[in-house]
Amino acid sequence: MAAQETFDLAARAAPSGYTEMSASGEVVRRDPDDWRVSPAFATRISIAPAFPNPATSGSLVRVGVTIFEFDGAPNGLVLYRRTADGVLVRLDSRTTSGPGAYELSAPGSLIGSGLVRLVVADAFGLTVTYGDVQVR
Repeated sequence: MAAQETFDLAARAAPSGYTEMSASGEVVRRDPDDWRVSPAFATRISIAPAFPNPATSGSLVRVGVTIFEFDGAPNGLVLYRRTADGVLVRLDSRTTSGPGAYELSAPGSLIGSGLVRLVVADAFGLTVTYGDVQVR
C-alpha cells in the first residue's frame, strides 16, 4: 500500500487523543498522531495544530497552514469534520494563490461535541493533514 493511502486510512480512523493547545496557539501537550502532513504534501506544506484545544462551543478553532511552493495546494484547501459514521462535513475553505500563510477556522458549535476528527484536504479531496479536537 502506498504511503498516501496508508495516511488516508489513518485520517478515517476514530478520533483518539488530541494535541492540547493554548488559546494563543502554543503547544501544551502533543499527540504524535495529530497534525502530521501527508506524504503527498510533506515538502510543500507545514501545519500548525488546531487551537484552542480543548475548545468550547463558543470558541473559534483555527488551523494554520503554511504553503512553501506555488503549486503547494493549487486549487485551495478545505477543512472538514468527520462524523461518527465517517461522513465529511465541510466547515471552511480557502483559495490558495501560492506560497504563504493561510488559516482555516470553524466555531466549536459547528465542529460538534466531545472528541472530533478534523481533516484538511486539497480541493481534489486528497488528505493534507488530520487531527482531533476536544469540544466541551
